[in-house]
Amino acid sequence: MRFVKHFGSSLLLFAGLLAASLGLLARLPGASVVHAQGGVIYVAPSGTDTPTCGAVTNPCRTLRYAVESRAQPGDRIEVAAGTYTDPVTIAVPGLYVQGAGQTRSLLDGEGARGPMLTFAPGLTATTVFSGFGVLNGITTTTVVSGGGVYINASSPRLQFVRVQSNTGDGLYLAGGAQPTLHGNIFCGNSAFQLENSGDATPDATGNWWGTNTPRPGKTYTGSLRASPPIVVRLQLRQILTGSGSLGSGTFIGTGSLFVGAPARITATMRGGGYDAPPGTTLLLRGQDGFFPGGVTATTLSLVRGQATTVFTPTSSQGVVISAFHPCNGQTAVATLDYRRHLYLPLILKTFPLPPSTPEPTCPTTSSATFDLIPVDSPPADHPDYLHGDLNLSLRGYEPVQGVTLGLVDYNGSVDPNAPQLPALFADNRVPVFSAAYQVYNWDWNCGGQPHGCRGPLLSDWPTTLIGMQTTPGESIRIPSRAPEIYGGGYRALVLYAEEQRITLGYVREDTVAHGYAVHIENVCVDPNLLALYRSRVDANGNRITSGGLQLPALKNGQSLGTAAGTEIRVAVRDRGNFMDPRSRKDWWQGR
Repeated sequence: MRFVKHFGSSLLLFAGLLAASLGLLARLPGASVVHAQGGVIYVAPSGTDTPTCGAVTNPCRTLRYAVESRAQPGDRIEVAAGTYTDPVTIAVPGLYVQGAGQTRSLLDGEGARGPMLTFAPGLTATTVFSGFGVLNGITTTTVVSGGGVYINASSPRLQFVRVQSNTGDGLYLAGGAQPTLHGNIFCGNSAFQLENSGDATPDATGNWWGTNTPRPGKTYTGSLRASPPIVVRLQLRQILTGSGSLGSGTFIGTGSLFVGAPARITATMRGGGYDAPPGTTLLLRGQDGFFPGGVTATTLSLVRGQATTVFTPTSSQGVVISAFHPCNGQTAVATLDYRRHLYLPLILKTFPLPPSTPEPTCPTTSSATFDLIPVDSPPADHPDYLHGDLNLSLRGYEPVQGVTLGLVDYNGSVDPNAPQLPALFADNRVPVFSAAYQVYNWDWNCGGQPHGCRGPLLSDWPTTLIGMQTTPGESIRIPSRAPEIYGGGYRALVLYAEEQRITLGYVREDTVAHGYAVHIENVCVDPNLLALYRSRVDANGNRITSGGLQLPALKNGQSLGTAAGTEIRVAVRDRGNFMDPRSRKDWWQGR
């Protein structure tokens, strides 16, 4: 068996000692610090571009100077918030350039310079550019397209970047360039958001293209794997009035929403396993001009791709609400006019424009109670939502064909204490297997990226994630296991949870590296369980350890939520390794 290893704590300790040593050396009379390969260079508007710049106390002033004059292969460049107006060419391999966020660290051509970011030929995915806005760049006589970003015969990684308001294409690919593009925002560029003039097919899943339905030949041109994109969705839930009446209950759609009673509106901007970049905002507008307190619009700052507001209409007829992304006022979702809505007292109905698909409806209230138990290990060494072992959406998965959609028999020993998957269902059944998927591997040493990145598809087993047919709304329980992990009957820890996915660990440790773990997708996690889990995680996704590390724990037979639709997807791991969830002798014993 292979084991999953993490070195976060020891690495941070070593880095801290190294930084302290370098700082002491720099303060000694006559001492000089030699810039070593794989070091960190700091950039800030308050700095100065000199041959010795780059320390925390002596940052470089421009990103261009740090990249083109100071960087060595494998360096990490940390860029403070500010506006940087010089175009940058990245030619040194293996750089990890990290900004302070898409709205804070800005490469701004001011309509006079461009392209603002160029990647020289020959770079690989070990070269990463993350957390910037690239704005107002122009084309030149040598680069006639791509005033924002130009990539020629190179394959870097671009992530959590906003490419906006550039002349020509936002991103231009030439010479068979095959970058990896994830979690970016492309909008408001004067030509295509992306133009690929080569024959390669870059992976550009999980990006926002200024529309919920990006189309070849309009949004982008050339070969590109762009689906699934990040999309904007609005979810409306009416709030109980004083008399306890409730209208139609819940509506979720990708168009605008008619609000005829006090309601909670949740806006999300997610897709392809990625949230909108940190710092992204959405603008909610009332179509007939009414909004809470007579204000015509409100801005929602998204956290992990989501924000919620409470809305009370001031019009006797209610109001139509639409979501806008602040990229040149472009509408994030198709706006439906009044003729496309049916207005009845406390009833909401709309007709989404094709090809939108309504999201599954998940409960927002629950009477269930859950408990925290102490965790007998250090906390997870990465933010939970960026942790490739906890958040399965980071890895992602692909459908596989030609595998048996039923239980399979493997040789080998039997562990009577393995988690049993029939217990997922109240009737303890073997469900119909509706689809098979293969999970991607995770590379923890991905070109210096602090949280790793997606690797190739796993290949140890024919399938590592199985779809199970469900009835929407039916109770989903924890896979049962005999041994307790804590007194009182607790069998599993909740290692990660969000609205429609959960990860369980069957040892009392904050890791999947030891013992069994189960990932469940497309499940509406009980809102009380989700709230309890989030109470132990801070805004940055790190565990809260004050008062001791604690996480929610579950008992055999305890419901963790309900099926979000007609299929839940389940993966099982043993000491970090993904297994075949169809194995009869392991997870379906006696069936």
